[in-house]
Amino acid sequence: MQPSTNNYLRWLAADTALTLGSALRAFAIPALVFLATGSESRAGIIAAVAAFVSGACLLIGGVLVDKYDKRVLVLTQAAIGVVVIGAATAWASVFGLSFGLLLVLGVIMALRGGLLGSASDIWLRDIVPAQELPRRMAVNEGRDATVELGGGPLAGVLVTWHWAATFVTEVVLSAVGFVAAWRLRPAKTAAQDDVAGADAGAGTANGAGVDSGTDAGQANDDADVAATGVDAAGTDTADALALPPSDGEPLDAPAVEPPATDAPAREGNIAAAFAGVALITRHALLRRIAVLSVLFFPLVNGFLLYLLLATLGGGGKIVSASLFNSAVAVGALVGSAVATKLVERVAAGKLVAATFFLPAPLTLAVTLVPWLWLKLVLLVPLFFLLPAGNASFGGFMMLVIPKHLLGRTFAATGLGTAICAPLVSLGLGFLLENAGPTVTGLTLAACLALVASAALTSRVITGLPLPDQWEEYIDAHQLRPAEPV
Repeated sequence: MQPSTNNYLRWLAADTALTLGSALRAFAIPALVFLATGSESRAGIIAAVAAFVSGACLLIGGVLVDKYDKRVLVLTQAAIGVVVIGAATAWASVFGLSFGLLLVLGVIMALRGGLLGSASDIWLRDIVPAQELPRRMAVNEGRDATVELGGGPLAGVLVTWHWAATFVTEVVLSAVGFVAAWRLRPAKTAAQDDVAGADAGAGTANGAGVDSGTDAGQANDDADVAATGVDAAGTDTADALALPPSDGEPLDAPAVEPPATDAPAREGNIAAAFAGVALITRHALLRRIAVLSVLFFPLVNGFLLYLLLATLGGGGKIVSASLFNSAVAVGALVGSAVATKLVERVAAGKLVAATFFLPAPLTLAVTLVPWLWLKLVLLVPLFFLLPAGNASFGGFMMLVIPKHLLGRTFAATGLGTAICAPLVSLGLGFLLENAGPTVTGLTLAACLALVASAALTSRVITGLPLPDQWEEYIDAHQLRPAEPV
């Protein structure tokens, strides 16, 4: 088994453990608040506060991910899970569950999510070769669908068994994530240590046989900060890799002198935090992608919320309403099983276009049909192409965005989504109450159609080729940022 595969499997184990732990807690805390207080409103308060805290920390989290060793950040995330969840469980065992304890726990874990939650995903860029990103991300999409499908029921079983069972399980999962991330440490040579110590390791390749000319290998841990953009060259590709010293040149001399203009460490704190926003605003493709992402996902998730509220408002049972998310998760899980083949054989532009287009007619049909079973059947393909589309689009964008700005750019998009999502929820709630379910569903379908049209009318997006042609496509269309950030 290749070293890069071993590293990816360790990363996948760490990321899966942390993702599953978060999914269990997301279900458990509101349920435990209700069990402890008997108040639905208090459960909603914790969810709202946690969402606000997490969203408010996204930009700062992007700075942390870009400026610091992502392995250390993932280890910190896992360690916080062990310590904080473990301490809360011990406290509740002695003094009992309370709203205050669960609120504090929810806020602390929301801080962890906002500041450190993106570190693992961005870290993947350093672990696998660039040409493998779509395939690896497709696997991750399948993992996420599996967690979505099974996380809620598993948390329900654990909470029913004992209030502490979910927390103890997350402590164990956090420990597993810590161990897996700890083991993901590339071998280092003495020469690399010396180069890194001199801050000359602008992407110095590790001892695992990384191709130094493709920016696809895993960076040496000591050079990880350099690889994120605080390096000598400040570029988003590995053409700035340190070269072997010539005869007579000291081993610890920098191979490339750092320019004084493009190291994020020298930016002001505010400018550094908003560097991703600045990149998006001046890059035409990133602007369009940001708008598409900020609107598409809240609208699709809002449609699922609409189905839940419309079903309950029409006198349906909560068990029936819960089937909508399960139907979507089944489609995503099936889609993830074939995502790797789709990514390898279908041009990325076609996958992305179909991913954006498919929800509009499906939501229209689901709105108009009266039978629950048919609604469920129509919902299954809603996210069928999402794993492949996300893998293709996400992998492509990781090559377009400068490496030292990945965290802040994705954080900026995440912040926009965090702002848009509650607005969509408020809007559909208002429409349901004042215009009825049919008008609300048709409005959501129309909005999704507009988003799809914005994607389909972009020749750059619809023309994306297969992954092995991305680098040439990026250069041919001059998609890399024109100046260092």
